[in-house]
Parts: sequence; structure tokens; C-alpha cells
Amino acid sequence: DVVTLGSSSMFDLSQGVSISFFTKEPSNSSTGNVGQIFWKANDDQMSVNYKPATDEIQFWIKHSQSITTSVTTSIGDTNWHHITCILDMSANVMKIYKNGNLSDSASLNSTTFNSDAAHPNINLGNVQQPGTSNWIETYEGYLDDLGVWNKPLTEGEITSISRKCNDSTLLHPVSNTFQTIPGTARFTTAHSDTSATYQWQQNTGTGWTNLRDFGIYSGTTT
Repeated sequence: DVVTLGSSSMFDLSQGVSISFFTKEPSNSSTGNVGQIFWKANDDQMSVNYKPATDEIQFWIKHSQSITTSVTTSIGDTNWHHITCILDMSANVMKIYKNGNLSDSASLNSTTFNSDAAHPNINLGNVQQPGTSNWIETYEGYLDDLGVWNKPLTEGEITSISRKCNDSTLLHPVSNTFQTIPGTARFTTAHSDTSATYQWQQNTGTGWTNLRDFGIYSGTTT
């Protein structure tokens, strides 16, 4: 699949850019072609792509038809990871973060990168072969919560974004029904964050409300 974003002044990335997303690579990610996650082309080009042969996310900019600067981070498994790519024109640097931690950085070889809204659109998930209707670099992994900013995010902003979805529910409650009374229905859940707090709720048809340890209920916050 590919998503093409229309032209807009908000896509003027000439002063800097931040590209943030969660990604999960398929189990057969060691084979296949380079997959484009983010692509913006004009006189100069910008790409965030996955390279199956080296199991890396690469962020590069191209000036005058040759790769000017690139940074990479390895993936190494099929788990979800958060990636942030930063192009900071004022600091003359580009960086790539994995799960909120800096993986690689490089000084720009050219500060004349041109990426304004008058040039071709941004593509997400693929890139079109020049002069044809063929899509040639399909990204075959999974993407979630992709965001683009026309400025470099701060370290604090990167950390905050990367921690939004780090945890996962390991065990979901299963409904229990008892036809006779007395009886005890037990519901269990587990979470990857061992310090997580819990609040059980009920919905009797008018919306969800918190339960408390009273009457027939116990363990409503564990």
C-alpha cells in the first residue's frame, strides 16, 4: 500500500524535519528489496527506508543525485520499535533514534538541501519509478502512529513520543457466567509493565464506571 500526501506549505521541510513512527518487521525481513517508509523527491530527495539485507532503518538525504548524508539503526528482531528521524538544518546534523535512544548521527555534507512544497508529493510506503506508473520499493513491514513535523523535535519530545506505546497487555480478561448462586466469577489480566496500576470497570448499559471493593466486589484495583 502507498499513501500520497498532497502539496501544502506545511510540507516545506527546508528548515528541518522530524519523522516518527512505530514499526514491526515481518519474520522474513532478511530477504527482498529496500522498502520505502517515507519518500520526498524534488531536485533533492529525502528517504526513510528499510534495508532487508542489513536489517536496518536508513534515513538519508540526496543532493545533486548523490547521497549526501545518511544515518542508520539496526532492528534485529520482529518486535515493535519506535523510530525517530531528525534533520536539523540550523545545527547542520541529522540523527536517528530507536526507542527514544540516539542510534546514529552525522554532520550534513551539504546545507543546501531543498525540499519545498512546490515539488512532488510525499509518499508513505512506496516510491514510484521516475517516468512510469510502477511502484518499485514497497515497504512490507508494519507501521503505526506515523507523524511528520517541519522542525527538529527535542530530546524530551522524542522520549515522550517513544514511550506512548511501549507496554502491552499480556493476558486479557475472559468472561465468566454462573447460572446458580452462590458462585464466584474471577477475572484476570496481566501487563508487561510490572508497576502498572489497575482499575476494573463495569458497563450495565449506560457506560463504563469504576468498581470498588464493596459488596460482591473485591480486588477491583489489582
